[in-house]
Amino acid sequence: MKAAGFTADVINTLSLDSLKKIVKYHITNGAVSDTALSNASVCIKQNCLLDSVFFNASFGYRRYIHSLYVKKYGGSLSINGWFVNNNSGAPVKASNGYIYTINLVLQPPAQRVWDIVKSRPELNYYVAAINIIDSIYYTKNFYAVALMATDSALFNQVVFDGYSGDGSFNTSPKSVIPTVFAPTNTAFINAGFPDIASIRTKIVGSMKTNVSLPSPYTYLTHDVPSASAPIYSIGSNGTIIIGYGTYYLPFDSMLKMHYLFPVDQSGGSGTSFSTLIPYTDLTNNPSINNGVFNISTINTNIRGANSSITPYQLQFSSLGGLLQIQWNPAGTNNITVNTDANQLTRNTNFWALNGVVYECDRLFYNQ
Repeated sequence: MKAAGFTADVINTLSLDSLKKIVKYHITNGAVSDTALSNASVCIKQNCLLDSVFFNASFGYRRYIHSLYVKKYGGSLSINGWFVNNNSGAPVKASNGYIYTINLVLQPPAQRVWDIVKSRPELNYYVAAINIIDSIYYTKNFYAVALMATDSALFNQVVFDGYSGDGSFNTSPKSVIPTVFAPTNTAFINAGFPDIASIRTKIVGSMKTNVSLPSPYTYLTHDVPSASAPIYSIGSNGTIIIGYGTYYLPFDSMLKMHYLFPVDQSGGSGTSFSTLIPYTDLTNNPSINNGVFNISTINTNIRGANSSITPYQLQFSSLGGLLQIQWNPAGTNNITVNTDANQLTRNTNFWALNGVVYECDRLFYNQ
């Protein structure tokens, strides 16, 4: 507390709301032992006592519950991808829970993924690519696109617990919490895109305009099964597929290799897992490569409209304690994602209200 500036004198001057924010963010529901944290396959999502109310254009005012993502590796406690008590021993067991000592004051995130990505000058090319692609989507069901297709909408959603601001219950909001490996401007330049104009040229050049489709579907090129209204797509042999789906341009599909959306897609629409992928899980946990948590939204095999898909699976490991990502199935393309020296002063890794962002200097691109 003292290291974070919270001396006794400072604490005595804080408002009740400020004190509640600090205390509630450090208390979670559910008594989880150190054994359970050590044996968990990946980090355990623990809802905090701290909550906030946000306005959502689709659902109105909704309650957001802050969470901690917790696991133990080799006796060290990891919270939100950061080791916080290096081998400090077992927790104190109380009659109604456990007390863990940690070596820093946790700070709840205040921004969404999209806010963070847009605010970083080194991600300007990535933001431009997303905006260009989002601007040329065509669909009869914009609501489905806003929730499932466009990166800017996905990165801007906040996960709600299903309760409105007045306490009434609503089960409509869904958990959409991406883990984003955001390619920097350097990544685009090294991949052959020296400026935003070259990115726009690539996107527009990848649009198929020589196939006659009912208006306004001239540019739909890539099918991903979903439960939206019937629309048209182009099959692998150039034929028209009539089915269900949202659609991605080829360049957009490449960008989607840069974030994980943990979901079991074996049955088509799949089952969502309410988990982020913290840095410590990526570097310390072989289970992260089990085909559930490392699924990106790129599709390498389309089996027809309204059918299952085969996702691309990123591979994660550690080299000298730093994250290594293998993005090419042949194993010839690997990148290093560095960690920040200070959890409270972020430079390359950012914990958001609705996800986590890791900056990387390599574009996952092989076209």
